[in-house]
Amino acid sequence: MPATVAIAHSNGFSKVSRLGRMLTNAVPAMSLQILRFAIGALQYAKFIQQHAISRLE
Repeated sequence: MPATVAIAHSNGFSKVSRLGRMLTNAVPAMSLQILRFAIGALQYAKFIQQHAISRLE
C-alpha cells in the first residue's frame, strides 16, 4: 500500500477508531477481567483436581 493511501486511510478512520477505542476500552476491560478470572479459576480447579487424583493414587 503506498504511503499516501495509508495516510489518507488512517486520517479517515481516526475519528471512527477513536470512538471504537472508547467503546472497546469501556466494555471489554470488564469482560476481559471476568474472562481472565474465569480462565484462571478453571485452570486452578484443574490443577487441584489433578493434585487430588495424584494423591489418591
